[in-house]
Amino acid sequence: MTPRKLLIFSDFDGTISTQDGLTLLLDKFANPSWWELERAIREKKMTEREALPKMMHLMRISPKQAKDFVFSHLQIDPHFKEFVLWAEGVGASIKILSGGFVDFIDTVLKREGISHLEVQANSWNKEIDQWEVIPYSTRLCEEQCHCKCAALPAKRSEENFVIYIGDGHTDLCPAKKVDLVFAKDFLLEFCKTHQMNFYAFENFSDIQRQLANFLFKIDTGLRAERT
Repeated sequence: MTPRKLLIFSDFDGTISTQDGLTLLLDKFANPSWWELERAIREKKMTEREALPKMMHLMRISPKQAKDFVFSHLQIDPHFKEFVLWAEGVGASIKILSGGFVDFIDTVLKREGISHLEVQANSWNKEIDQWEVIPYSTRLCEEQCHCKCAALPAKRSEENFVIYIGDGHTDLCPAKKVDLVFAKDFLLEFCKTHQMNFYAFENFSDIQRQLANFLFKIDTGLRAERT
């Protein structure tokens, strides 16, 4: 039997990074009223696509200044680089899907020496260096600035085994469309409530260990049991 190719999609903020980069920036540089918008998203009174531009307009620094701050302060999971090497070594593909900003992520990945990873995320108007949010272009819905589901395979395939890794509310929809989820925090509670196919994790060492044990099941087409 031909082994199934591992397709790995991962959130960035709070998943690959140890903190949510946008929360870090908003807490430090935005009017505290941004939390009212965050609450509105969680209570489903406002979509993330509606709320994110309003949040960023509350920022008291420019995108360029914010990018410099992220470069200096945002750290990644200390096990992530080893996970990338392992995943690529077993022939897996890795794509980062973020509800944040591509320039923030790219600058951190470049700092860490892993800038070859593909990133899909939002951007801003660089011509005027202002917080005019430019949503990631390809989407299947209007709920998110970056509809992460658009990056996933359109349908299940016997050739691929699709994994999603995440922690937050922008990860709920893509997590429902894959073969296996690695989850923590908000996404973990969602997976438990909806009895999804998932593993809990704290860091990428946990994920690497679980996947290494799971590869033979992927090759035979079996699915994981919930934990």
